[in-house]
Amino acid sequence: MKCGLSGQDHSVICKLTAAGDLKLCQQVGDLQVLLLIAGDVVDDVTLVHHDEAVAVLDGVLHVVGDHHGGQVVLLDDLRREGQHLEGGLGVEGGGVLIQQQELGLVHGGHQEGQRLTLAAGQQAHTGGQTVLEAQIETLEQFTVLLPLRLGDLVDLLFRGNAGEPEEEPELPTTIVFTGDVLLSSYVQNNYDSGGISGVLDQELLNLLNGADITMINNEFPFSTRGTQAEDKQYTFRVNPSYVTALQEMGVDVAGLANNHVLDYGTEALEDTFTTLENAGIAYTGAGRSYEDACRLIRFEKNGKSFGFLAASRVIPEVSWNVENGAPGVFCTYDTTHLVEKIKKAKQQCDYVFVAVHWGVEHTDELTDYQPVIAHQLIDAGADGVIGSHPHVLQGMEFYQGKPIFYSLGNFIFNREIGRTAAVEITVTPENEMRIRLVPASAENAYTHSVAGEEAQAIFRYMDDLSGTATVDENGMVTPAL
Repeated sequence: MKCGLSGQDHSVICKLTAAGDLKLCQQVGDLQVLLLIAGDVVDDVTLVHHDEAVAVLDGVLHVVGDHHGGQVVLLDDLRREGQHLEGGLGVEGGGVLIQQQELGLVHGGHQEGQRLTLAAGQQAHTGGQTVLEAQIETLEQFTVLLPLRLGDLVDLLFRGNAGEPEEEPELPTTIVFTGDVLLSSYVQNNYDSGGISGVLDQELLNLLNGADITMINNEFPFSTRGTQAEDKQYTFRVNPSYVTALQEMGVDVAGLANNHVLDYGTEALEDTFTTLENAGIAYTGAGRSYEDACRLIRFEKNGKSFGFLAASRVIPEVSWNVENGAPGVFCTYDTTHLVEKIKKAKQQCDYVFVAVHWGVEHTDELTDYQPVIAHQLIDAGADGVIGSHPHVLQGMEFYQGKPIFYSLGNFIFNREIGRTAAVEITVTPENEMRIRLVPASAENAYTHSVAGEEAQAIFRYMDDLSGTATVDENGMVTPAL
């Protein structure tokens, strides 16, 4: 947190960079403080009360005052280091200059008020209150006025120097899983013409990018090379340039354990590894060697560790198995090796999630082996199992208190997807898992979230398929009573 004093009325201007700063400032009160809050600190627009004045600058909404008549502050292009001192408080005399810009004032957040234009070097006044400029660094930032006593502010700024470390608040961790992803020619056409917004709607993009960790099943190789597999009805290959779509989706982990990643042989598989590595996207389930294919992907988030593994029980021929000594897929026809990897992963991670490619395509009925394998993986230490391959939604289960999603269907794939869903798992600081199903569908290769009766129909469908799990009207998944 950086703070400075205004020479006009000795109000305090602070910039918060962590949620802990906001928590501290909320504990005290008296002097009006302007807090410049980064978007990743707080995103609750309910901070804008109905009787607060707000300013609209460059299309961005900012709180500039409140019903207590505190100092009104508008955002401009301040680059004066004197107002944001590294070491503590500093006093800026003579007020603040505002560059020429139209400033639209809106009261109540609904009606446009008087618009004023200020030349450089001028000060503005609204209702007898001086308008100061402050710095906005990202479009996600906004301001809100909070009361703060000067003495308490000084105490907050120098508390760390007194040997009393500030406690960082414990935060939840959000993990999102999707079903099968194929950047088909239809999807590519949408991406070429409309960018990632032509592929996914904003709600789903916010979901994926907003998660701490996002994992997909990458149902294709990234390559322009290789020899097409024989005797396969469908073979997939995508130009590596389209890896930007995964980046813009916020993908952190790509599961490669499936029956398409070797559609164009080991050359294309090698290109896939290189493409994902260069894009900064981790992958598991296939690799240049056995150790590489079954490697644990591990993240540290909010004081907890999370591990990810992927394996397939569906490959078209034995040669795809990485155990044959060539680059290939980590398989689990025999669960011995996967169980061993989960046990080791559990020693390194607080939470372990396993993606498994299994089942029969285009049916919501489970095979006999799917529950058997899922239970073995949970018994080995997995905290959740996410299935793929059937291309349709299959049921959910809780086993030993841990969630199993047998298939999430297609997420981004062909032109039409009748119903699909992403799974959002939130791990709380108290180590509780809150699970939410996010319903979606696709038309013309555009995947979008659904609401209302369409969403409820998906929830009812999943509820009917699931024996030991249930989903409520808000998509929250819990053990069935």
